[in-house]
Amino acid sequence: MHGQGRHEEAEQVARDAVADLTRLGLDRFRGTVRLNLARSLRGQRRFEEALAQVAAARADFARERDAEPGDDSAAATGAAAALLGLGRPAEAEAAAVEALDICRAVFGPAHHRRLEAGHLHALAVAAQGRDTEAAGLLAANHEAWLAAFGAGHPGTEAAAAALSAAAPTGG
Repeated sequence: MHGQGRHEEAEQVARDAVADLTRLGLDRFRGTVRLNLARSLRGQRRFEEALAQVAAARADFARERDAEPGDDSAAATGAAAALLGLGRPAEAEAAAVEALDICRAVFGPAHHRRLEAGHLHALAVAAQGRDTEAAGLLAANHEAWLAAFGAGHPGTEAAAAALSAAAPTGG
């Protein structure tokens, strides 16, 4: 639903699932669904609510003994996206770097979450006016998406669009 822009519908499905998982006491899975709910809320530009869902997901993960090592990277990535939406790029950069650090330790270099965190890191750097650094990060991130997932992948396309938007217009 997210890929189709159906964020309101995705929100309702996620809220229903959170309620079901709460009844069942499945904290880890509830945390994962909360991150999807946060994505739905970001798609509706409800960034404060999204950030609250990320915090709740982190709490769910912390209570679960058999949480996956990558769970915190997903939460940090979600936080970075919400913080960018709130216009808090320095905090977004810190969250993106946290996600990148976890991803480097847990996943390979071509994992989609590492590439997503790298994209958010570059956007946060750009939002702080560090244009030269951002351009390098955006170019590297685009190349990594392209190499790992090809030209037609949504992540590759988003990286290409960000790189294009950051390119000087010349004249």
